[in-house]
Amino acid sequence: MGLSGGFGTLRLGRDYTSSFIMVQNQVDPFGGDTVAALRPALLTGAAKVRFANGAKYFTTMGGLTASVDISEGGKANTGAADGSVANRPWSGSLTYAAGPVWLGFSHENPGGKNDKLTTAGARFAMGPAVLRAGTSFGTNNANAKVKGYLVGANVRMGAGDFKVGYATLKVGGTTTSSKIGVGYHYDLSKRTKIYADFGRESKIANEKTGYDFGVQHNF
Repeated sequence: MGLSGGFGTLRLGRDYTSSFIMVQNQVDPFGGDTVAALRPALLTGAAKVRFANGAKYFTTMGGLTASVDISEGGKANTGAADGSVANRPWSGSLTYAAGPVWLGFSHENPGGKNDKLTTAGARFAMGPAVLRAGTSFGTNNANAKVKGYLVGANVRMGAGDFKVGYATLKVGGTTTSSKIGVGYHYDLSKRTKIYADFGRESKIANEKTGYDFGVQHNF
């Protein structure tokens, strides 16, 4: 449920976190979808995608958009006592858009005793191309330092969209993820497209390479 007005928008219930939907998802050229998705490097394993039993407020002022949410639904993440600050996850973001430039910044406490994560991202449009970059850093609930990086681009070619990117993640100083993604999506109409993607994750033991292809129709 939600309420909107001149003051902004307030939503209650289960929702995407401000860090995720406003920043982390915005710099992945694949939007976090398909086998080529690069967004997990910015989530680092510490971030939450959604909060349950939460309240979210966001407002836009010119090119600035501010968003913040807090939840009572993070108790499974920690051994702290119920009702403590560590059991009350929160997330906040600030984004700026003007012409070809988009900038985003967010910080979150996913709800554990030790975890916290800061994310910064940018996009820059150059003709048919959009360049993207992002980084996340903080600690996970095991108190290990996490650092994620992502660079990518998508290029519109008529009805087609070529996507490419690379992302890496370090946990406790060890590289745990190093992934490349390549894809081509072609619009058949405003609601239907065909797509093919390739992803390779070099830091997993098995099934390092993945492919997908298909048809997507939005109803």
